[in-house]
Amino acid sequence: MNPIFSTWCRVRGCSRLKSCATWVNTWGPKEAIGGKKARETHDVLFPLIEAVPQGQFVVSPVFSLAFGYSHPDIVVPFLQDLGLLITICSMLRKQWTQQLRHLSFEHFVLPNPEHVSSSLPQGEPWSMLGMVVLLTPAIWEIADRHTRAIQKTFVQKLSKLKEFGHLGVAI
Repeated sequence: MNPIFSTWCRVRGCSRLKSCATWVNTWGPKEAIGGKKARETHDVLFPLIEAVPQGQFVVSPVFSLAFGYSHPDIVVPFLQDLGLLITICSMLRKQWTQQLRHLSFEHFVLPNPEHVSSSLPQGEPWSMLGMVVLLTPAIWEIADRHTRAIQKTFVQKLSKLKEFGHLGVAI
């Protein structure tokens, strides 16, 4: 993501955090944790860890390529249908479909950026919200079909979750 755009999003986002949080709460599933104020990784893990001694199963799918395969042409209309301002939707579509990325493998980085138009940039706040939007129908469906299930959905960069990797073994 363009550093200037990212900074603008963060500054502008902070100034409108209250209204944005109110908007997300109108449609956002309570089971979705990532990207919400005062919600962290432990908000996902602790209820699941407590469920194990009660004989419940813990399923933890990791969609490591989810951001790379989430197309802006699907995410942006969904955001708009949920009530996000059309000006923000237009800005996101433009930014997400005109990305320039420096691709890397291990310690090698390509000298010239590549044009990327069909994925969500990882770690960018709007992308995390976009991923929650994509997962929302599945979250609602699971909640409807399995009313006793404890469901927690955390959208975050995978590197952020690695610090809790040792807890996965304990579960």
